[in-house]
Amino acid sequence: NEQQQQQQPQPQPKLVKQEVFTDFFGEPITFLSPHPSSSIPSPVEALAIMDFYIQGTTSKGLANTKRTKGGDEYGLSTLAAHSTALTAVEALQMATLWNDKNGSSCPMLVAAVISPIIATAGLGYLQRLDTLLQSTSAHFSPNTTPTIPILHPPLAPLQLLPLAQNTISEHLSSSVLTPREKHHLQTLDYLLQEKYDCAIEELQMLLITCPGDALALSMIMDLCTLTGNCKAAHWAASSVASYWSERTSSRLGDGRTSQPGHTIGTSLISVGFALSHQNNTSQTAESLAESSLHTHDTTLFSDSGSFCAGVASASLASLYEMQGRSSEGLSLCGGYDGVQRFNQCGYMYHDCILGGFYGGVFALDKDGAGAGRTALRIYDEYFGERIIRYCVRDSATVAVAGSGSKEQALSMLECMKAPINTRKEMVGKALSTPKSMFQSFFGGNDDRNSNNKKDGDMEQAKETIISSSNNHSRSAEDVLCWLPPTQQLLTSATLLLLRLTLNGSITQDDQRWIDLRNVWIDLIESEIEVVATTATTMEEKKNRALFPMAFIASSLLLDHDDVSDFSDDGDDSAITELSRGLCLMGRLMCLGHHHHHQQQQTHAQEEEGTASYERNENEEMTLEQKQWSNVVQHFISAKTKANTGSTSKLLNHSPQLLRPIMEHALCHAAVLSNMYEHLCYARAVCSESVTLRSNCPEVWFRYSVILERLGDYVAAEDAKATSISLGSGEGGFVG
Repeated sequence: NEQQQQQQPQPQPKLVKQEVFTDFFGEPITFLSPHPSSSIPSPVEALAIMDFYIQGTTSKGLANTKRTKGGDEYGLSTLAAHSTALTAVEALQMATLWNDKNGSSCPMLVAAVISPIIATAGLGYLQRLDTLLQSTSAHFSPNTTPTIPILHPPLAPLQLLPLAQNTISEHLSSSVLTPREKHHLQTLDYLLQEKYDCAIEELQMLLITCPGDALALSMIMDLCTLTGNCKAAHWAASSVASYWSERTSSRLGDGRTSQPGHTIGTSLISVGFALSHQNNTSQTAESLAESSLHTHDTTLFSDSGSFCAGVASASLASLYEMQGRSSEGLSLCGGYDGVQRFNQCGYMYHDCILGGFYGGVFALDKDGAGAGRTALRIYDEYFGERIIRYCVRDSATVAVAGSGSKEQALSMLECMKAPINTRKEMVGKALSTPKSMFQSFFGGNDDRNSNNKKDGDMEQAKETIISSSNNHSRSAEDVLCWLPPTQQLLTSATLLLLRLTLNGSITQDDQRWIDLRNVWIDLIESEIEVVATTATTMEEKKNRALFPMAFIASSLLLDHDDVSDFSDDGDDSAITELSRGLCLMGRLMCLGHHHHHQQQQTHAQEEEGTASYERNENEEMTLEQKQWSNVVQHFISAKTKANTGSTSKLLNHSPQLLRPIMEHALCHAAVLSNMYEHLCYARAVCSESVTLRSNCPEVWFRYSVILERLGDYVAAEDAKATSISLGSGEGGFVG
């Protein structure tokens, strides 16, 4: 028997062809394909799609809009998001084809497509996208022509998480991949396990060996922004800064660079220095960002134009806000020329966060005439109309239909279709009627009803286009065009709306608070579903869901007890104290929901006794003053624990996000508490602001209010005069 088995022909091992190409930034990519090759797209085509996607990711979508123009059916505001969606669908489709167990594989394709999504929004967001993509019946809508047509595209819906898991299980320990690709796969593995700190460390090791990897540099900046690890962002930027600066030919005076995507790399380095919010690096960050923007502006209409404007603008916005340069910031994020630089950055709502949050904050900081109306218009433009409302309609529909029919209620999010170029299609259909030679040359027509007929053709063409776009079933292009809101987006919207409320621009019972709370509830419920299906223990549940700043901001609209089990900062006492203070503040202000007076008294009795109170001028404090005093106590305790605790993540976060809470909310609560000690603490906070952000008119005006409450009227008048001299009330009527 053994001799017969030896005589039988053994199956020959499958020959695999290994090819290595370089991407846009000059980094190697390994393609493994059967020999002879199958009917999948060639490595050159796959590499082209991957380059487009990497350029779009590192430029926050600006390169996508420049390459593939999205539809304008819903206006220019959705054109950027649609352009990014088109590139993302092509990249996901290519990654699926090349890693579909057909003998071919390119692990770097999967890592380059999926890792940036997790780094920007978290693993729960990726799983939510899979849920939406699972119900699609096609990859592209009927009105879209892919850049590289595929003869036999896969009919199954695109699924991101299974694709990443299969790639990790098959190629994580592969010996044929380059060291860079192994680092990227290891980073993806950490991201799938939600070990974000380990992923940051792995990317740091990658940048040490491959400092020109712009994709890794972009991902580490996104992860540091998401988790609040600003020290890692500073280290990553400083470790590769010399590599990128050495590859510019500025000494020759011609502006050429020897490194592809040089302006993107320098812009990302500027972001890393800006995230560290250190005074000794702010000047370097500003010079790098301005240099990149200058290159972008001078090569805007050339074939080799850079795509760094969105990233560089984000770095400058962070620096301007930290230094109190509100006029320059408003010009950057609210002026026409400044908005033109980033309004096409549709990757993961980068344009909304930059134009909405920073634009609104700069308008309020400048404190000119009508600043509240300007900031409210900015909020509605970037957060209300574009993001919040079509998600809120889902919550409203569910509320009307009842909790038992949630599955039957149609959500706006699940019905929205990708926009098409309506004007182009309308003109093409309306003007496709035969005309004579003279009509073609001179446009003459003696028929008086020709204009009416043309208008009728345009209306008929519009109705035909819209009806045809709404008849087809939903595609992956539709899902990725109308993305669900991210935690960063809702955090920015919540903090801006808080400042608008404290500023007096809107009331506490404004409908925007109710809408925003519904969106937070929808996000929390989706995270609960993800945790329930993947987590096994309560400890694992606590390490999932909300990131630190999202946990803090959501506490303003949701009870802390409801979200404490789904935060990864259960052991961070500073963040817990801050969220408790915001939760109590939201109750007192009735933000997002209406409490009866009895409910407010019940919450007040629960909080009473947690802090010591003193009488002011022999008058007993009212119940409302005690409640606001508790809010201030929570804020003070949070800042004290953050300054003394070595493991606290609170102070590592961007001060732009903490300032609406640690300064504006604290001063508001101190004034309403009317306690001398709390007003003194508010004065100390304002003293720090007027020292470090001395050019901001709003800071001086808030400082004057606190001084006046303390009885220092002379200093209060001086602070108010300084605020006016810096531009407070500028543009209003005299007297």
